[in-house]
Amino acid sequence: MAEHADTREYLVVHQTLRVLLSRFVNATERIDPSVLATVLPSRWALFARGLHHHHEVEDTLFFPVVVRARPDMKALVDELELQHQQLVARLDAVDAAVAALAANPDDATRAAAHDAIKEVRDELVPHLDVEDAELLPAAAAAVDGSEWKQISEQAFRSLDKKDLPVVAGALDEVVRGLPKEQRPPPPPLMVRVLVAVSWRKRYGKFVEPLVT
Repeated sequence: MAEHADTREYLVVHQTLRVLLSRFVNATERIDPSVLATVLPSRWALFARGLHHHHEVEDTLFFPVVVRARPDMKALVDELELQHQQLVARLDAVDAAVAALAANPDDATRAAAHDAIKEVRDELVPHLDVEDAELLPAAAAAVDGSEWKQISEQAFRSLDKKDLPVVAGALDEVVRGLPKEQRPPPPPLMVRVLVAVSWRKRYGKFVEPLVT
């Protein structure tokens, strides 16, 4: 019998999105606006690119595979895709609020950025929870493991190359915090070497202003 999809890496991606969003929400609540205006725009832009990419590969790669293996999941997938479309407006609102903060850093623009990011978090986290509770178990029970691995690798390769150090570092942070039995298979050797040698440090510089 063929092995089915190993969804542990997918769960790590979702948890990474939750962790980073919470840090953005907390940072925009407590950091002085003049400081926030210098550190938030580039960091939010990277996060937003990653989230848009995640939803794109879900819509074009992962969801179709799940529906082929489990046609009964189509109604759920249709609803998840609709939520992706609705989140675009939320993300656009954050982009505008962050740009306003950068142009005029004060308590009002900081509060607006905070509220906009919080709205993304409050909409996205329940969406991720549904995927984790319903979609991923269906994939783990029905989708061919080799096909799932192939599209997972394709999704990683299609990331913006300049974002890879931070993305890999963020995933690494979440993985290292998991019990061993919940950790996904390790990435290729070259990725592990790059994470250990430099990418973990680059992620540390990315996240430091959000947590200190």
